[in-house]
Amino acid sequence: GLYSRIFAGIDAVGVDGVGASDDGGGGGGVVDDGGNHHFHGNVSSMGSAWNTMGSGNGDDDGWVDAFHPDNTGIRSPQGDSHVEPPKLVEEDAYKERFDHLRYTLVNRGVSPPDVFLDVHSPQYAALMWLTKDDERKLDPEDEYLSQRYGLVVLWFCTTKSGYQWHVPDVVAEEEDEGMLDMVDMVDGGDYDAEDDEDDSVDYGEYDDGKEWDDDYGISYDVSYDDDGDDDDDDDDGTHIEYANHEPNDTTNTNANNDETPPHKRKLNINDPTKWSRHDYWLSSSGICTWEGIQCHPHQDGKNNNDNSNNDDDDDGNVSHVELRRNNLHGLIPDELYTTLPYLKVLDLSDNGLAGTLSAAVGAMHHLEILNLTSNNIAGSLNSLLSFDDDDGDDDGSISSNNNGGSGGGGGALTSLKELHLANNLISESIPHAIHALTNLKSLNLSGNSLRGTIPYEIGRLSRLSSLDLSYNRLVGPLPHEFSELKALVNLDLSRNNLGGLLIVELSRVPYLVTLRLNDNHFSGEVPSEIGTLAHLEELRLNNNDLRGTLPGEIANLGGLDYLNVAKNHFVGKFPSEWTSMAGLRELDVSSNELRGTIPIFVDGMKNLRLLNMARNDFSDTIPSELGSLYKLQYLFLDDNELEGIVPKEFGELTDMKKMTLHNNFLTGQVDDRICKLADELFLTKLSADCGGGMPNIVCG
Repeated sequence: GLYSRIFAGIDAVGVDGVGASDDGGGGGGVVDDGGNHHFHGNVSSMGSAWNTMGSGNGDDDGWVDAFHPDNTGIRSPQGDSHVEPPKLVEEDAYKERFDHLRYTLVNRGVSPPDVFLDVHSPQYAALMWLTKDDERKLDPEDEYLSQRYGLVVLWFCTTKSGYQWHVPDVVAEEEDEGMLDMVDMVDGGDYDAEDDEDDSVDYGEYDDGKEWDDDYGISYDVSYDDDGDDDDDDDDGTHIEYANHEPNDTTNTNANNDETPPHKRKLNINDPTKWSRHDYWLSSSGICTWEGIQCHPHQDGKNNNDNSNNDDDDDGNVSHVELRRNNLHGLIPDELYTTLPYLKVLDLSDNGLAGTLSAAVGAMHHLEILNLTSNNIAGSLNSLLSFDDDDGDDDGSISSNNNGGSGGGGGALTSLKELHLANNLISESIPHAIHALTNLKSLNLSGNSLRGTIPYEIGRLSRLSSLDLSYNRLVGPLPHEFSELKALVNLDLSRNNLGGLLIVELSRVPYLVTLRLNDNHFSGEVPSEIGTLAHLEELRLNNNDLRGTLPGEIANLGGLDYLNVAKNHFVGKFPSEWTSMAGLRELDVSSNELRGTIPIFVDGMKNLRLLNMARNDFSDTIPSELGSLYKLQYLFLDDNELEGIVPKEFGELTDMKKMTLHNNFLTGQVDDRICKLADELFLTKLSADCGGGMPNIVCG
């Protein structure tokens, strides 16, 4: 076929019946097409006889090329004055269509002219496909031509095909503080399927959204959905899961954000040559039928949003590009942004995309959701806020400033409601111009390498309901302007290097449901005003430098499900008020300096699945009433000063999975019913200091 000859990189002709070039592709030469016509100018080493990259200004067929080196601007395929051409052979018709399409695309501003000078570029490949292989043969002036072209460029940028050369190499880079190498997608030559039979790219240990307790091998489910909502898949609603994981590090450490972020994953590439789903792509069908593409309804009322109801003739203005977890590898082309002016949703998450954030995304005036989560995209957030739209039109004529800039107003992204860039390689700081995204409701930048402080301008995002900046390298205090986020529901700042006092202003965020400040360097006392957050369901303050006593006002949080204050420096007694929190499912006060007796929890904590009071200074006996917490699955009381025997009532805890009582002053033997929990039910770990002082239980 045409492509195997044009793109093979040999000094041969690209079109049937055209003579080979003898100029090596270096300078201007003459190519005999086997007839009476001649094309003047540069001929590439690829041997394309109708190479339009450097054709002459005019010749005996009356053709005027749009990009002759002497031309300074864009000229129409027929030049300034129309010369009636003789009857064209088929190859001449292709050449005419090629140049007409190229002229239209450049004139509309969707691609710069120089990209078509590179026969190895995906833009050139897309133009060739539209010229020769696309059976749809849209007119170059068709209103949907640019959108079809932009999607085809995306295809050639992110998958291998007959154009085996088009996927660019991703240069292996390693950041100065442990960021992992990006994968070399291609070796720069022809693709050999055998090379990828066992292809696996190691991104490190993948973090599935769970926070591990290093001492007990259990995981607390702290995951969000991509939209920032809580994700709880357990039928009974519990967030507690256990795994066959025995830790070997019991050191109490704060977050060390110079380490490789734990979200980095190991991505198995079964077949990097193709998308996982690609129905109708590069077919004669209209773009609205292509896999993952939805279109706005036509003005006549025909709704194209349901692709299952579209016919093969359906074209329209693209509203959704949703190719999540679809094995896309390579770079996101600017043409995806500059050709789809009516796009509302762009979801390319969970793929292998690389490169940097582009300022061209600002061309999407109507974009509401941008989700690039879990890729290998680098660069700075400044790029998203530096777009300069000269005319603001929606006709696909776009002018953009790709210089990066510091951001001067958010470009055209004022319609954006959700921005999800989690688990990438984005660095530098969060720009102050973030406030220009005035309609933003959900912002997820977790799992990157963001540095600097949290800009106070975030407080001006009055519609923000979910903010996740976890797993970064942010420093400094919490902005007092957080008090202005009246619509905020979920706030996750965990796993950073933030410090200072816990600000009282957080108590003025009335609808806060999730508050995660764990694994930072916050100090001082927990303000009692935190008890006014009436809607709070999850509070995680563990792994900080907090001091003082635990505020009893937390008991006012009647809807609280998860409370973790472990690994701080809290002193005093366990607040008796907390025993009235009926909805609490997880309670972790381990690794503090608490003392006194363990209170009776049966007053209200009957929904507890996890109780961790290990590594404190609790004394006296273990209350037998704990045996009435029938939903309890994890009980950790080790490393205290407890005395007496293990209550036989623990034998009634038939859901128990792990129970650690060692490093206390317990005596005697353990009741047979407790031992049977390990022999016959779910108990996988049982340890205590009974019958000989060894940390192994002795059953009667």
